[in-house]
Amino acid sequence: MERIILYFLFILIYFIANVLFSKLLSKITPIKTNWKTICFMCLIISSYATYSSKLMPISPMITYILLTLLYVLHLFISFKGSIILKLSCAFIVVIHLLAISIIIWSVIALIIHKSMFYILNTPGLLMSSRLISMIFCCIEIVIILKTIKLKYLKLIRQHTHRLNILFAIVSFLAFTVIINTIFFSTKITASEFFLQQLYFGICIIGILYTSLFMMIGYEIMEDKRKLLYNVLENHYKSMLFENKLLTIEINCNEDKIINYIYRGNIHHEIIGQPYNSFLPFLNTLEIHKEDRKNFYTATCLTYMMDLYNKGVHKYQYECRFFVNNDYQCHRVNISFIECDDLVIAMLIVENIQKNKDLIFKAEREGLTSLYNKISTEKLISDYIENNKDGVIFMIDLDNFKAINDNLGHDMGDKVLKEISMKLNMLFPDSDVIGRIGGDEFIVYFKNNLSDINKRALELCKKITKTYSKNNINITISASIGIARVSEVIVDFAGLYQCADIAMYESKKHGKNTFTIYEKIPVKTDNITQYYLI
Repeated sequence: MERIILYFLFILIYFIANVLFSKLLSKITPIKTNWKTICFMCLIISSYATYSSKLMPISPMITYILLTLLYVLHLFISFKGSIILKLSCAFIVVIHLLAISIIIWSVIALIIHKSMFYILNTPGLLMSSRLISMIFCCIEIVIILKTIKLKYLKLIRQHTHRLNILFAIVSFLAFTVIINTIFFSTKITASEFFLQQLYFGICIIGILYTSLFMMIGYEIMEDKRKLLYNVLENHYKSMLFENKLLTIEINCNEDKIINYIYRGNIHHEIIGQPYNSFLPFLNTLEIHKEDRKNFYTATCLTYMMDLYNKGVHKYQYECRFFVNNDYQCHRVNISFIECDDLVIAMLIVENIQKNKDLIFKAEREGLTSLYNKISTEKLISDYIENNKDGVIFMIDLDNFKAINDNLGHDMGDKVLKEISMKLNMLFPDSDVIGRIGGDEFIVYFKNNLSDINKRALELCKKITKTYSKNNINITISASIGIARVSEVIVDFAGLYQCADIAMYESKKHGKNTFTIYEKIPVKTDNITQYYLI
């Protein structure tokens, strides 16, 4: 009775294992017939496997050859796919079953100190060991079905060259394990032999799984590599295009747009259009009307190719685009790459308004928006170094302290704002207008002026104004010192010192006036002295 239960249990587990194997195979290659036929074939194989317990003691080799043929028949009847794929799968099943059986029989033989021949000729022991083998097989197939994604399983049939290699390996392994069954008929009881068989079974399993890893493991690794690459690429693109208003790739040889990204979105309807035909429309695309002519000139294909042929591989300029209900400063970057005799131009328009704002805040002082002291000194120093010319107006407000003391600091701030507006209005052609102290301002021209007196007089008139509050009237004016860059005055420090002395000379002459320095160097004890005219 126990043996009948054992046989029934074995045929049930073997049938379940075959159904699971068929389920796994259906993930790899399409089913040719229906599941009823598949289950029927599984039942036939399970019945034979149960009956083979009587055949195995006589000839283990013939037993497993017939089992292999049954699996081949099952695969050819039930599944589509190439012959090599079906044969490979049939061989894999037999190799797996036999290798696990060898491992289990070797362990049992080591424990009971009996030969494998004894195990095969003891029905209860043989069926129990084979039942354990099938349970292991069921567990492994379930793990494979749960862990390996469907797309990786389908790859097995898609890579023909890898499948051919797999077929060669499993054919060799199938031949090896079946030939090895001749040792099952011997009555060897040496522990060394059982250990050798144990290692043999483990090695067969190892080679088999290594071969399967060759089929799908590389694809899993490649898929993870691509996933990582895509994550990094998307991260890079998000960084790359974060401030990009417009990106255009142009095939300069064929005058075609090969990529067009506007506000982060790819516009496929524009890709493939002639670039020169599209440019007039592009030129009206939210570009400030004053910048459109320059934009068209700098981005037309003729101009770009002319620069490229002259060896210019990248250039840039700035213009204004309408963004967020306002015109903001953008930089147009144009670069070229040569690929397979094709010249590809990359046109990128990036928003630099934030950078401009940061630079503005760093260079300007908050109240008047004029250049601060550090920026004023640096800009003027650079102009003097590069231009070797220039005129500086140093302006000190007369009676400004009285404004703060008597009319309040709010009125003082108002006065400073008005002065800054007047300076911008009076000197639109200046290169630097800065506030370097509480009531001190500088206006600098990088080139010499022919109408210094006229400008200085007009400045004195515009600055003079009376401010009133609570019946208190205070008039402010300007004491101005003017100096020129010369062969003697060659840096900001010297120019500033000269203008400062001139400004105090204006104070001495009653304020609300200007003084111009003419440089007449006189050497006295190695000290150069400057005289006023």
